[in-house]
Amino acid sequence: MKKIIVLIAIFYAVNNSYIAAQRIFTLQSDSIRRSYLVNVPKDKTDHLPLIIILHDNYIRPLALDNLPWHRLRQPAVILLPIGLLHRWYCSSSGDSVRADQDQKFLRQVILQTQHTFNTDPSSVFIIGMGEAHCVAEEFVKRYPGIVRAVTRWNYRKEQMRNQYITSGSVHTLDSIIQRNPPQAASTIPVSTAPPANKHPKLYKQHVSLGITLGRWQQAERSRTEFDDETFIDIAKHHFIFGFTIDYNFTEKISTYADVHCILIPKEKTIHSITIGPGGVQASGSGHGGIVIPYAAGIRYAFLFGSLRPFITAAAGYTYIHVEGGTGSGSSQGGIKKDIVRKIENIFTYHIGTGVDYRFSPGTSLRFSASYTLSNKIDPPAGSINYYQGASILAGLAFILAK
Repeated sequence: MKKIIVLIAIFYAVNNSYIAAQRIFTLQSDSIRRSYLVNVPKDKTDHLPLIIILHDNYIRPLALDNLPWHRLRQPAVILLPIGLLHRWYCSSSGDSVRADQDQKFLRQVILQTQHTFNTDPSSVFIIGMGEAHCVAEEFVKRYPGIVRAVTRWNYRKEQMRNQYITSGSVHTLDSIIQRNPPQAASTIPVSTAPPANKHPKLYKQHVSLGITLGRWQQAERSRTEFDDETFIDIAKHHFIFGFTIDYNFTEKISTYADVHCILIPKEKTIHSITIGPGGVQASGSGHGGIVIPYAAGIRYAFLFGSLRPFITAAAGYTYIHVEGGTGSGSSQGGIKKDIVRKIENIFTYHIGTGVDYRFSPGTSLRFSASYTLSNKIDPPAGSINYYQGASILAGLAFILAK
């Protein structure tokens, strides 16, 4: 029994000394208790540079803490924040909530470490390992002035799997300090919030509005004989414009509704004019109409920074209203009209693809292409028996209120 008590005492003594050497701290951030490690030089002096290292999925902060940091030519305080579930999230990862939490935690832990260890506020550096580098880049954009420089730490992943990093890697970190000498602290203001006009808005839980115009091309096989009742061939009209409203559930998934329009201008043609005993006699024809496709569907986006390629699937209806006819009359006998009006509302479904390019915090260029199929139009209207074909559109998308 005494041996067991002795072993337990030794275990706790060793474990506590290990934790104390590593300086593990915790704080509350967004109602979540989060941890971080701080490695301080043995002969600690005030006003040292602060180096923040963001781990990735291949190596943990505890392993990084065991590197020979004392070999740095320029002594520095090493801060090792721990990501949730050992992972860091960027806004481009699709989880904007986690990304926002990570940015707030990173700022909080930097300010806390600066206060606790009295580090040099003008010499703060972030090193992102692997995929964590995007977190560092977003932090600099969101909180300008806190960080002096950001860099990526590239390494061989097979070494990480063996939990081994060469001590020479430590010396490579000296270069970031040498390339970026400290400035006066007064010239680097600490920002408490992202600039309103520079930080990109998130799509998640926001409504966005798209305005597009382009070309519609009716499929050749959907055309029938010329409609000699309305004198309209819808396939000859290509200009299309419309609006799209999206609700974004996440950064990747949204539902949308769109309405587009093809205008068929009113045209009148005079076929003959004669002068006789009955006065002036004339005959002619005219036509006009409108095609309105409207649908609702799902959009799935792939996140690549400012580029957001996407695919879509939708279903809806297409309203077709065409009319045309002939007329004849004289200056003394009045006018006789023979007008034919055809109205159809047919079921349609669409598949498409495209890309959004974000060029400002809340505005994107949108390019898309889609193909439309429909039920049969019977009898035909506007010289078509199916509303089938492809559209190519370009326009702008705006992120609106939450």
